[in-house]
Parts: sequence; structure tokens; C-alpha cells
Amino acid sequence: MKNKVKTTIRFGALFVLGIILLSYDNVKNHGTINEIIVNAFVDRNNGAPTTSAKFKNYVFLLDKDVLKGDYILEPGGLFHPANVPNIGDRSVVGYKTTITEVQKSITPLKWIIHGGFSADEPEVPAGLRHFYDPTKPKGNRYLNDTASSVVSGWGQTWYKNPKIDGVSWALGKAKSIGAEEHNYSWENGKAYIKAALENSNPEKRKNYMAKAWRSLGETLHMIADNGCPPHVRNDSHPPGNVAPYENILSKVDLKKYQTGKVDQDLMKFFRKEGITAFDIADKLAVYTNKNFFSSETIAGTDHKQRKVKYVTHPYDEYNSPKISPNDYNNGYYIKNIAGQQVKVCTDKWYFSKFGLSESVPYIDAECTYSMAGVLIPTIKEAGVNVMRLYVPELKVTITELDEDGNISGTIKHIPDKEYKTEIKYNGPVIIKNSGTKELVTLNAKSGKFSGKINSNDSKIFAEIEFGGINVRSERKSRKAKVIKAPEPTEKNEMRIRVRIYVYSTYSSGYKDKNQTFYEKGFHNYETSWEFKVPKTKKFTGSNKKGTIEGEINGKEVVWLKVKYDDTWSTGSTKTRRTTWNAIIKNIPLDPMQATEKDRKPGELTGRYILEGWDLYRGKPDPQFQKSLEKLEHEVIFYPGGEKVKLEDIDYYETSVKKVTSVLDASPRPFIEVKVSQQY
Repeated sequence: MKNKVKTTIRFGALFVLGIILLSYDNVKNHGTINEIIVNAFVDRNNGAPTTSAKFKNYVFLLDKDVLKGDYILEPGGLFHPANVPNIGDRSVVGYKTTITEVQKSITPLKWIIHGGFSADEPEVPAGLRHFYDPTKPKGNRYLNDTASSVVSGWGQTWYKNPKIDGVSWALGKAKSIGAEEHNYSWENGKAYIKAALENSNPEKRKNYMAKAWRSLGETLHMIADNGCPPHVRNDSHPPGNVAPYENILSKVDLKKYQTGKVDQDLMKFFRKEGITAFDIADKLAVYTNKNFFSSETIAGTDHKQRKVKYVTHPYDEYNSPKISPNDYNNGYYIKNIAGQQVKVCTDKWYFSKFGLSESVPYIDAECTYSMAGVLIPTIKEAGVNVMRLYVPELKVTITELDEDGNISGTIKHIPDKEYKTEIKYNGPVIIKNSGTKELVTLNAKSGKFSGKINSNDSKIFAEIEFGGINVRSERKSRKAKVIKAPEPTEKNEMRIRVRIYVYSTYSSGYKDKNQTFYEKGFHNYETSWEFKVPKTKKFTGSNKKGTIEGEINGKEVVWLKVKYDDTWSTGSTKTRRTTWNAIIKNIPLDPMQATEKDRKPGELTGRYILEGWDLYRGKPDPQFQKSLEKLEHEVIFYPGGEKVKLEDIDYYETSVKKVTSVLDASPRPFIEVKVSQQY
């Protein structure tokens, strides 16, 4: 009987402990934060002007494919089943004793969102492993604060402190700790990605990627915790002294705080090359610890010149922040953080104006919303860059493509600080034409593929896919068959193709499931169909999509008027119609062609080009804007018929200002007219 009573008491204590410390609320807000991070990452890296060089040939479709993996069915599991063999799966005060996992197929985005929830399950082990105090020496940054609530503090004494901090727990490899082994850590997640890329079995690849995305979701949960003051200031907060910051935010939609400002120095650090996930997590924790109070770690001198001490561990105060009478305004202590005036705490009380209170500083709803306006966008920026490090850098290359359709290529992994061991890709490689039609699927072994294309397409690319990520090669032109032909008989015709490339601003952007059109960015205005015109200095012509007229004298395009009307489709479905017309003047002949020995005097054919930015002189060419006399563009999107129009042009926008290497290549404005012989 005595042992039974002791077991019951111990379990009661563990139950109390199990609902300790659930930071931003794993059922709702942690998933929301993960969704905010993923959407920001995709928007930034899916072909936008901000796309990282690492992801130049990547396409992220994280809300499309479905992946099957282990899914925690519902919240409230206090333990892993193996930890409670004598209790089983009985419910305790509305909570399930153990977690329940089932097999489920969901998208990568939903796996990452689920990871924000699953990181807090089972809740007792999670509750003690989600704290990181960056001011303490390595190895001693775990939670050692005892809850100030009497019951919860007593409960903590019954459960052994695992002595592992939140960053080490989230990032590390699984350890030999039985049922509490962390299978969805950062290191394990990277191992799952490596396994998916090296395994040619399609079902296993999908299962590994389901695990990988859940692992990322659990890691992003830690990133969110490091942007949550109690979790970086050694402040446990079970029932009885719940952190108001987290409790209040659990009732609001965090998406409305995601667009706030981020400290510029912190942002630059997060975006640096050569850093690791630990560097980002630690830096975020240092920033949160230094600038924000938790409810029980407010200290300093209040506006009545009274010394304020911590409620929890008063013997161990942090150097910053501190309240000061100088920061007090209308009931709130205000700090300048990331260029914003943030309400960090208050001592307002209903009866304080009558002199009846001895109120102490605390965090109310106004403080919570003010703090979230800085912390949520900071967490988002940190999370986006953690994702940047999580996705390995792969380069798909077609090394050979001959006239008979024989093709070979490589998938090369570029190791870095996170992926130190090279990944050898095994699996399907899809060969597509420039219109993205699949021509053939080949199989790669140890990063190499070869085969044959039974198609006459002149330009193709290779693509691999893993868990919602597509990586493409550059387009490759097929070598033409060498066929000796009779000497051509010259016709009195020539072909003209026009291309204008500038940084453009439109009335709005557009996005649906099939297409994205950016409001601002570099846009290409090209006559994909050539115009056939008489081989005369002055000419007019037309094709299926437009009309052209102009004058060329062999040294320059004197003037040219182009009207173009093109319709885009996906399969048999019309997706957009684009119309543009332009007037260009005084486009000089490419000097490389002007010096060719075999160029006939007065010959009209050749490449005429004018660039908006002179890379060799490092300055803009004022002639460019004069030469682009007119450019109008309108796009209509289907099936809704939404319209966007070109509103403004930046004639000199470029990301590289001067040539410093033969490798320099950047989006930069130019006008190009190609004139070729017609036989």
C-alpha cells in the first residue's frame, strides 16, 4: 500500500510538471511561426530578385507533394509509452498519459508546421529541454530555475533534471536515453535528407523527407523559443506563474506581427555565409536575453527610485536590460530596440493613481504586443536563414548532349559547415525541354547519369526532385548534325529578333497555383518569333504575334518600332496574355562584329546592342534611356482576367557595378537586336 501511494504521488508531481513551459503554444502559435518562416523563405528564394545564389536553379514547391511519416495524433501526451509501463495510457485530468503516433501523408509545409507542435510532445521531457541561457558557460545553459509556484516547484523536485539545453537538444544527434531519444533533431534531419538523396527507392525517399521536414519544424520550434524571453532567461513558468507574454500571445494571430523591423546588425549576421545553425540560434538567444524581460526577471530602479529584484533566482541577475526612471513614460518602461520604442514592462494598476498600491513592474498585454512587434519578425529572419543552411547545395549539370540525343551529366553536392560529408545522389533525373515537357527519366548512380533522348528538341535541361524541392540544370543546346549542304542561294530577306531587358515596376503583382508575376524585378521583353523582312535599310514586317518596322544602316539600328502580342498556356489551359510595344533608337553594332574581317561593307546583318550600365567603366550609359524611347506592357491573367501594367523603368539597375573577374555576370539592362540572313 505504501509503494502504491508513493507511485501515485510521484505521478501526480510528474503530471504537474508535464504542463510546464510550452513557450509560444505548440498547438497553435509554434505552427503559425513555422508557417510564417517557410512562406518567407519560399517568397525570398523562388526566383525572386532576392534569391540566394545557392538557390539560383531551385524551385520550392513545399505545398504540393505529400510525404508519409509518423504523425503525433493529438496534444497532451505527457510521456513516451516506454517511460510509464506501470501506468499505461490512462487519461489524467484531461491529459493523455502517453503520446500516440500514426502514419499520415501530408505536404512538406504541413510537416514543418507539425514539427512546431511535435517538438513539445511528450510534454514532460520537452518541458525541461526547451531552455537556453546564453550567458552561462557551455554545458550549463539548461534550465535550473525552480518554479516559484509551490505545487509546480515541488513537482519539479520529483523529475530528474536532464541537464541539456534547448539548443543542444534541438541540434544534436539522438543519444542513448531510451524512450526520450530525440529522433527529430537538426543533425538527424540532415541525415534524413542525405538518406533521401542517396536512396533510389521512391517510397523510402518520401519517408526520409517527411522525417527531415518534421525535424526542421522541431528545430524551428527551438528558434522560436530563443526569441521568447523566459526561455533564454532561465525562467520556468508552470501553472501558478505562467509567463504573461506567452499566455497573451496564445490568444492572437502572430501573422499580424511578422512585418515589423529587424535589427540591421542582427539581420546581417543571420545572412552571412559560412555560419551554422548553432551560430544563428545562439545569436538570437543573446539578443533576446539582452533586450527583453521575462515576467520574473525584471530588475533595476523604478520611477519611484526603488530597487527592483528578480522574483526568480534574485541572486543571479543579468546585466541587461534594467529598468530606469529615465525610461518611464505614462505607466510604461520603454526601450529603443531595433529602432522602435518598445514597451518592455509596466507597473500600472487600477488604484495606483490614488496612492494605494505598491505595485511592482510586470508585463501586460500592451507590453506583450509591443515586444512581439520586434521578436516575431526577428524569429522569422532567423528561421529563414536556418532553412537556408538546412537545404544542401546541389548543382545539376548536363556535361554532354550530342546530335543523336545521347546525354550525360552530374549531380554535384557542394559541402559546407553543415554538410561536411559529400552527398552522392542516387535516383531519378528527369530530362525536360525548354517548355518543361518531360522527355525521359534517367537514373543517376553516385551523382552521374547518362542515356538517350528520343526527341528533336534543341534545348533541354535536367531536373531532380526531393521532398518538394526541384533542382534544375542550366539549359543545354544540342549539337547540330554536321551535314554538308549545297551552297545556299541568297534570298532578299533577313530575320530580326528583338530583346529588351530592364528592371520594371508594375501596378501590382500576381500569384496563383500555376504562375507568379513579381511587381518589381528584371523583366524580359522578347520577340520569341522572328520577323522576316526585306533586306533593305528601311523595312516593315509581321509574324503570328506582332509587327515591326524600322531602319538599319549597317552601323546602327537607326530606329525600330515593335508591337507584340503573346499568349501563355499550361497544357491546354490559357494562363496569361501579354502585349507590349516599344520604340528604340540608335542601337550600335556590337564592336566585336564590326571588326570581323569577313564582314561585307554596308552589310546589315549582325548583333546590335546597347547596355544601360558600362561594367568596364563602372558607370551608367546615359544614351540607354534616350534609346529606349517607349516601352508599354500589359499582362492579363486567366481565368480571372486580372490586369497589371508597366508603370516605371529603372534604366540603370544592376547588381554588379564593375567587372572585377571573368566570372562577373549579373542582371543588367540592355537592348539587343539580332539581324541574320534568310536563305
